[in-house]
Amino acid sequence: RSSLLHRDAYVAVLRLLDATDDTKDLSCKLLSEFEKNPDAAAVSPVLDLVLSDTGSKLFLLLCSETPEVQRRYFDPSELHTLRHDVTITEGGIEIKTSKKDPSVRREELLRYVRGSLIDCCVRHADKIVRSVPGSKVLRECKRRFGNGDCNEEGRRLAESVAEAAMES
Repeated sequence: RSSLLHRDAYVAVLRLLDATDDTKDLSCKLLSEFEKNPDAAAVSPVLDLVLSDTGSKLFLLLCSETPEVQRRYFDPSELHTLRHDVTITEGGIEIKTSKKDPSVRREELLRYVRGSLIDCCVRHADKIVRSVPGSKVLRECKRRFGNGDCNEEGRRLAESVAEAAMES
């Protein structure tokens, strides 16, 4: 958790998430740690990450469906570190280091944090909309889960965003 809030270390965490094929193990071990907030008074365990310049990048990475969306939120050096065409050379032959498509990997990881992210955005839309990194996460969360969805969480998210916008 502290790595995601660190001004440099967050990139290593994002790279690990974006390059590891075993998303089930990663979800259980790494993402569950991010959902544990040491602040016992915290209502939403991921709120501090959503509001953080570096912690918000976790959710922006997972919610970004296309490279165009990623370019909106990540600077060129971050994008270079998070590139998907990583290979190693063995015997003069380049071999991909990952077998899983990056979009599939991100979707699997997003499934794990989806509930806590939506809950955070619904409960704290008023705080999140006033924060630059938070508003980026709120925008992508709304785009990803609240547009055209006839499900309850999409409706709740849309209502929270609208209420927060009216109050600000």
